[in-house]
Amino acid sequence: MAKKADQQDAEELYCLCRKKYREGVFMIECDICEDWFHGSCVSISEGEGDDIDKFHCPKCSKSHGPTIYKPRRNQHRHQFSELDADSKAVQAGTVAFVEKLKSRKFEGADDVVRYLRGCDVTLPRLQKSGFEHPIMIKEKKGLGLFVPPPDFAVTDVARHVESTRQVDVIDVNRQEDFKMSMEEWCRYYNTPPQQRKRTLNVISLEFSDTPLSEFVEPPKVVQQLDWVSLYWPKKAEDEDGSQEAGSSTSAKEDNSSVVTPPKVQKYCLMGTQNSYTDFHVDFGGTSVWYHVLKGEKIFYLVRPTQANLETYEQWTDDDSQSEVFFGDLIDRVYQLPVKAGSTLLIPSGWIHAVLTPVDSLVFGGNFLHSLAIPLQLDVYQIESRIKTGDRYLFPHFEMLNWYAAAQVVSECEGLREQDRDVPSHLKKGIVALHRSLKLWTAPEKIYFHRCEIPAGYAYSRVLRRLADEMKALGLTEAKVVARSPRQPYQRTPSISKVTRSSDTRMGTKPLNSDSAFLESISLKRGAGAGQSLLPTLPMAPSTGSISKIQRPLEPLKRPASNSSTSRDSPSKLKKEGV
Repeated sequence: MAKKADQQDAEELYCLCRKKYREGVFMIECDICEDWFHGSCVSISEGEGDDIDKFHCPKCSKSHGPTIYKPRRNQHRHQFSELDADSKAVQAGTVAFVEKLKSRKFEGADDVVRYLRGCDVTLPRLQKSGFEHPIMIKEKKGLGLFVPPPDFAVTDVARHVESTRQVDVIDVNRQEDFKMSMEEWCRYYNTPPQQRKRTLNVISLEFSDTPLSEFVEPPKVVQQLDWVSLYWPKKAEDEDGSQEAGSSTSAKEDNSSVVTPPKVQKYCLMGTQNSYTDFHVDFGGTSVWYHVLKGEKIFYLVRPTQANLETYEQWTDDDSQSEVFFGDLIDRVYQLPVKAGSTLLIPSGWIHAVLTPVDSLVFGGNFLHSLAIPLQLDVYQIESRIKTGDRYLFPHFEMLNWYAAAQVVSECEGLREQDRDVPSHLKKGIVALHRSLKLWTAPEKIYFHRCEIPAGYAYSRVLRRLADEMKALGLTEAKVVARSPRQPYQRTPSISKVTRSSDTRMGTKPLNSDSAFLESISLKRGAGAGQSLLPTLPMAPSTGSISKIQRPLEPLKRPASNSSTSRDSPSKLKKEGV
């Protein structure tokens, strides 16, 4: 049937342009004549399709009136035409949520952020003092960071990544994602804020394989730490699965079996006023470099303590996640504004949300490194337990850890041969790598992980080398206590309210919350973590919110609409009864 549909599409002409169907191009069906139209030909983006109740094409609108849009019934739900919205809770990202967030007071971040000059952010310093706190650099001089000049605009981004390139766009108020071309995005972004009908955000445009890449180089210390740059082979491995310690330049000739390296090092983020990204941990426990070229970002930071990460895992795995403000579940949230010209380095595991108070243009990237191996692997385990979709995982996370393991053990061996001390972060890293790699290759697990073991890689030898190095350093693998299954709380028609005690640090009176999840966390950890951002309204299950390079959640399903929109074949949809 699909083949016949494709053949029919190859012959039929659609839209005002009377052109054939092109796979992957957004189209919308007229509810009168039932012809299909390219969104670009009728000035309707894919995201706008959700707002339309009945679409009338230019010809039919002359006799049947203009396109009919769904009525806006509320400002606090992802579906603004939802019935009985007054009895339902505020959801993250909505207009009401953002206004409440902006009016709320949080503790300043001076106690947890390290403010350094660019020239002071060096590899020896981080190796000595660790990289456990966010680092703010107010001027990039001496940082070894290269970005375009301040007058670089979104239109310049489009010019260097191609205006026809499709990018993932998040509708902040709905927390849904869809596709737009860079040309369409520029048109929206350059519209004055007061004239925009929606709040849209782009946070996942990776451009390392475009001409824009020539204008951006991460901070020098990031390049010196990044496992992808250091260890991902452009060339073949030695027969024993290891390479000479140091950098990728020590490898041999190119080998066709080498997988394309993860492309996560260069992102362009283009946020519009009042964009909001909910609390998340960057994928794979990666650290982040983040330079604000234009505008401003406000970060809400949470320490990656064991208790906070456990609470975060429960929160992300809960149906009512979008209706529970994560900051109310933990003891402290630190607010950190990042203004134009500043650079922020976020360490592994830090839980954070981001608000965009004004239109902004940001460059950044993610990187795995040897200073936080245990935490990176812990975050990956969290992603596994909550069944994060492949689309939102660090690409080839396990494969990169195999490559890094051989290099890390070689580095430790080299230090011992020189009678030098092996730093604590490498000792902890070896133990964590041995535990995880051994788990991935256990008889009952290897079937699911074999595809992430590099081709021809002698993984058993790498495991032996890790075990031998642990023995030489007098290290033992801590016994891992099995996690008891979480007991699901019961949802009942009558949910008791939880009044959280006031917190003078937050500066405002706490509100009640009707969330059973909030209640279960409060009983475990005690009240007093701060006032609720969400009003006292009954809870309803929700599919969550979208985030990028973060705890990425599955995209929300599009709401039912009388108007048909699709990227599939029009004739195929007709045959399937759509």
